[in-house]
Amino acid sequence: MTQTERKPKVSFIGIGLMGSRMAARLLTAGFPVTVWNRSADKCTPLEAQGARAAGSIGEAVADAEIVITMLAGAAAIEEVYFGPDGVVSNAPMDCLLIDMSSLAPDIATATTVALPKPAMNTTWTPPSRAASPAQKPVPSRSWSVANPWTSSGHDPSSK
Repeated sequence: MTQTERKPKVSFIGIGLMGSRMAARLLTAGFPVTVWNRSADKCTPLEAQGARAAGSIGEAVADAEIVITMLAGAAAIEEVYFGPDGVVSNAPMDCLLIDMSSLAPDIATATTVALPKPAMNTTWTPPSRAASPAQKPVPSRSWSVANPWTSSGHDPSSK
């Protein structure tokens, strides 16, 4: 695989019923995945599948190109994103943040507004409340790690 064909480093925070299945699908698709969960034992099955289990949130996101969170509630979001060992303090500023937590829209909006701009790009993408779709195979696709802002000629950080 050439440098342009490599898959981005993914950090998955929140390895519950949904998160574990989604992280497993990423591993099956060949993504390098680092996982972290408050209950570390939930990461063990993913380690057996090739994931790297991190000892802290900061360690999990330190070299991530994509950070996916699947968390339960506003308190967990606050700790994971804004705590002293959180995503904002430790993730690369140009990583993509994907929050898949099942939250009220006002909590997702408040989180997004509080993130450093314009460097940290984020999307709130809550899944359906069923875990089974996360276990189904999806068609293979080519993934690029190019920054969508700089590759399109538009770089909001240059303003």
